[in-house]
Amino acid sequence: MASSNVSLIIPLDQAQPGRRAGKKAINLSRLIAAHFVVPRGFVISADAYRSHLWASGAREAASNAVEAEDREQVRQAIISTEIPEDVWSAVADAYGRLSLQLGFENPSVVVRPSAIEDGLSETCFSGAYESILNVSGREALKMAIKRVWASLWSGKAAAYRMRYGITAEPAMDIIIQQMMDGQWWGTTLTADPVTGNRNRVIVSCSSSAGATDLSCHMVDLHAPSVITGDNKPDGSPGSDLITLLAEKAIVIEKTLGCSVEVEWTYELDRLWILQANPINDLPPYFPYDESAEPNVVWKRLSSDPVSFVMRPQLRDIERLQVINGYAYEMQSSEPTNAGKEMAEGFKLLEDWESNARKPLEANSAEDIIKLAGQLSAEVVELLGWMSRARYFGNRFSHRLREIVEMLKDTATYYDLLGGLPGRVIMRDARIQELADQFRAAEKTGRIDDPNWRRSYKIDVESFARDYGYAFLNPGQSLDPSAWESWVENSDIVFRKIAAINRCESHTSLITLHCAA
Repeated sequence: MASSNVSLIIPLDQAQPGRRAGKKAINLSRLIAAHFVVPRGFVISADAYRSHLWASGAREAASNAVEAEDREQVRQAIISTEIPEDVWSAVADAYGRLSLQLGFENPSVVVRPSAIEDGLSETCFSGAYESILNVSGREALKMAIKRVWASLWSGKAAAYRMRYGITAEPAMDIIIQQMMDGQWWGTTLTADPVTGNRNRVIVSCSSSAGATDLSCHMVDLHAPSVITGDNKPDGSPGSDLITLLAEKAIVIEKTLGCSVEVEWTYELDRLWILQANPINDLPPYFPYDESAEPNVVWKRLSSDPVSFVMRPQLRDIERLQVINGYAYEMQSSEPTNAGKEMAEGFKLLEDWESNARKPLEANSAEDIIKLAGQLSAEVVELLGWMSRARYFGNRFSHRLREIVEMLKDTATYYDLLGGLPGRVIMRDARIQELADQFRAAEKTGRIDDPNWRRSYKIDVESFARDYGYAFLNPGQSLDPSAWESWVENSDIVFRKIAAINRCESHTSLITLHCAA
């Protein structure tokens, strides 16, 4: 499998999204374009890895490597096989150019992985792949590259892929950068990874002068002020450096468009950015004193802020808070009694039928918006009912799952599913059927038939008229000004159908219900 030098080596400032470069390399390219100081280096593209995999004879094994023995076979083949001559020649030439740029022979470099995982951010795989520091000379570089490639098939990387349901064969590019030995080195996070607070910057750093202890600092962006943790080794950096690190990290956050973890080193009044990656899975932050109520947590209901029309009304609803324009719902973390919850739930349903249902049906979304400036106490009460109903509904679904999982009798299981009436069940069944029709048309080639597309569009519009609307997230149910009918915008239905088709095919509860 021959490759050209153009496709094998990418200048660090020219990495672009695609099959040749991963997110780490692309982020470094964006930082260079934004004039941050980044160590010199280059990228060995994923095409080089693919070429070596073919040369090693492990290409077929790699496409089927699901067991530990298979992965180890691939690893050993990658490490024991010589890198193809055209690939190694391109890498050696790039390393030689780096030597000329730095002004000395055989410079020490860092060999870092930048994996390309299909449809998933590589930061989800933090620590899964091997990075090698202080690599000097061509032979050492060659072995380091093969070790990093082989780490793509480690047990930890396989566990990550299994966890996130990735079945596509992985690939990897490698970042080669000048090894930096600064006076200080460490990481900066532009959000608190524990609380999700984006108003705090966390700085962890250590000295390269022999100190092994990390010093931890927190910068409050409201003040701003620097708070140093209890662990403060001798010679810990001053507040000016910590403030500088926080400021640079915030600018990097703006450049990459998300909360980031920045790895850096500081030497002779110069800050070098080694890498910057998004922080994944930040918890939704609620600015609340947890010491006052330790068994209560708050969850943000929507990624969109609440409209100004509804903010004053939501403040009067139990279990809700509007902070900085976003709606949060209180959720108790205390152990609960299932029997008590069900009794409260049935009582809630009875009260709903007798007290709240008719007034709610009498108030359309349009009426609520028109009267937004003078909403009555009754409407506020109805919104409160919706909040409480959602809470108990969530608890009920959790309990139902527990009961179904405990059932050993398949007949009872199907009876349960078959006995669940409701408009929501049939709505989901209809949209699942539409998704199945679309998938079948793709496989048979009918999707390009104008007559089929016209008929399918009519079916989708009929579905939209029958069911009208479903909230995209819980927060929308509390904000009538954000409501949009599927009849007004049927593109929402098509997006839902596309999302269903992207999921792995499996027998859904909706399908089981309809079968029952």
